[in-house]
Amino acid sequence: MWELWRRILADLGRPDDQGRDWYAWGTVQVAHAGIGVALAGLLLAFGAAPWSGALFAALAYGLGKEMRDYRQARGWRTARDCLRDSLFVAGGCTIAAALHTHSAAGLAVALAAVVLGLAVGVYQRAAGA
Repeated sequence: MWELWRRILADLGRPDDQGRDWYAWGTVQVAHAGIGVALAGLLLAFGAAPWSGALFAALAYGLGKEMRDYRQARGWRTARDCLRDSLFVAGGCTIAAALHTHSAAGLAVALAAVVLGLAVGVYQRAAGA
């Protein structure tokens, strides 16, 4: 059982932009937004200020996970993927902060940004397939 978890964690630590697979890319980006909601939500649950907690969570993820991915496979494609992943996590963090502060406008903007990012990325991959 532990070997399976080690293999899963190793795969999660490997950079991958899903190439032209629009479905895989879309589901992974929704997962990144979910990670952002969870990270910021955890900080907010422990009393962090909503917007600065969301910013801290997004930066911590970007520097902790995506910079590590970039160091593993340097290049423009990896840099672009790391930036996109970080932006989706930041979108999720913003969703958590907007929900926490009951900001309908903030929630609408954050959701619109995530959905627009998904639409653009899915279209690019589907058109290139």
